[in-house]
Amino acid sequence: MKTLENYVVVPALYRSPDGLIEALVGDQVKIYLDQVAQPGYPEYILGVIQQPITTICESRSYIFEYDEADIGGDTLDYVDILSVVTVSCCDVLSLLKLNKLSDTAADLTVAGYTEDPSVMTLTGAGTACTLNIAASTALRATLVASTTCVFTMPSAVDGKSFQLMLKQAAVTGNGHATFTGVEWGDAGVPSITATAGKMDILAFFSDGTKWYGGILQGFTP
Repeated sequence: MKTLENYVVVPALYRSPDGLIEALVGDQVKIYLDQVAQPGYPEYILGVIQQPITTICESRSYIFEYDEADIGGDTLDYVDILSVVTVSCCDVLSLLKLNKLSDTAADLTVAGYTEDPSVMTLTGAGTACTLNIAASTALRATLVASTTCVFTMPSAVDGKSFQLMLKQAAVTGNGHATFTGVEWGDAGVPSITATAGKMDILAFFSDGTKWYGGILQGFTP
C-alpha cells in the first residue's frame, strides 16, 4: 500500500445542513485520475481515508492510502489526480493540486490561475519613478500636470510581466511619460493620452534581456 501525502483538500459538497461532514478514518474513497495527463490510467482507484475530515473549516494535509498495483506500480503525483470522492458517506472533496506541500523541485503548470488582485499605487510620479513589481504586478500612477516623468523599469527577468495604469490628473492633464529600456515595436514610442482624467494601460513583458511594451489608450476610469 502507498499513502498519498501532503495534499490540502477542502469540502466541495456537504451532506449535513449544519455544514458538518463525516469523512472519517477508514472511509473508502474513489481517487479520480487524470487520464489526459496519464494515458492508460483507470478512471479512478479505490483508497482509504487515513485522517478524519470533520468540519467545513478544515484545510490541512490529508492522507489517502491506496494500492499502487491498481496503476501498474506507479506512485500518484499532483498531475495524476482530478478529485477524491468518499464512497462510504457520499461527501465530495475537491483536491487542490497546487497545494501539494512536498515536491517543490519541479515547476507547476496550473489551470485556472489568478493573481493577487491588489493594485499598487506608485508615489512620486513627478519627474522620476521606479517601477517596482516585487509586491504587485498591477501598478497605478498619476502624472503631474505639464511634467514629464521618467519611469525606470525593473530588472529584466525571463517570463516576467506587469501592467501599469497611467492616469492624468483629473483637472489639468498634459502630463508626459518616458520609459527606460523598453522596445515598442514598429509603431514606435507611444505618446501618452494628455486629456485630463484619462487613463492609458501599458503592458510590459520580458525575455530576460529586454522589456517589450504595448499600450491601450484613452480610458475614462
